[in-house]
Amino acid sequence: MKKLAYLLLLNLILFKPLYGKVVNIGSDIKLNIPKGYGYIESSWIDHFKIHEPETYQKSLESAKEIGFQKSDSIILIGTKKFVKNYKQFIEDAINYPNIQDTESGKKIINKCGRKRTVKSQNMCIIKFLDYDLVLVAGVGSLKVDGIDELNSYTMDENLADEKLVAEIKEFNKQAETFEVKSRGIKSGPVSFKKIKNSKFAVHLDFNQKMYGLKAKGTLFLFPHKSSFFIFTSTCVTKKNCEKLDKLTYDVLGPYLYNSELKVPNKKDIASKLEKLNDLYKKGLLTNEEFERAKELILF
Repeated sequence: MKKLAYLLLLNLILFKPLYGKVVNIGSDIKLNIPKGYGYIESSWIDHFKIHEPETYQKSLESAKEIGFQKSDSIILIGTKKFVKNYKQFIEDAINYPNIQDTESGKKIINKCGRKRTVKSQNMCIIKFLDYDLVLVAGVGSLKVDGIDELNSYTMDENLADEKLVAEIKEFNKQAETFEVKSRGIKSGPVSFKKIKNSKFAVHLDFNQKMYGLKAKGTLFLFPHKSSFFIFTSTCVTKKNCEKLDKLTYDVLGPYLYNSELKVPNKKDIASKLEKLNDLYKKGLLTNEEFERAKELILF
């Protein structure tokens, strides 16, 4: 009986959800920033200028076709190290003509400048910035033709519409593997489907040559009001690519399931630790169980 009481109480202590920070994209899209991660606010024009300095104007034109203009804000989600180093890198790249003369540029040159090949230099830079596992999210501000009709078609009450189902099947059947040679991207089949049995999106997985390195990622385009909500996630190393799917859906959770996330405060954590300590003092927990439960509360 004591053990049963312990299990019930421990469940109440540990499994009341603890979340990272919740951030709003646009006026009504919420994303979860997991513990250990952070985010940087930027814009499409700055993002394209840094990553595609020679072709960013073409990229901006392409983005406009799906509802995004150059001033629209985006967020980049990554590790705390990424947030610290890349934020400074963005500011230096935007504000100074020669990045190598800036503080962040000098640090990169000092760290990676002696690498023998371009590939090894780029891998060094990615590791220095911790740009190995990064997610990008943004909401378009331009109206896209036909999007209102698409939104109305995909409302739950219309999902039984045989014509709609047939059109979606036909779209998915015709979608073929394609390659965008100018950006070194090759994708798998494009599909329009419900993501995690929740919201419809255009979805594709892709492989990309990024700075001489092989990267992989996922892209979602969710119809949102009169435009799109775009979400991409990219990784380089095998270790981080194994985390890609889990992190993607952890971040998208509040949007996909309309769940309200609460950020834990110090009082809440202190209260949980106090209750846990009482269980330990009463002999209901072994030392190993106590330490493991404490880790779950703190981390």
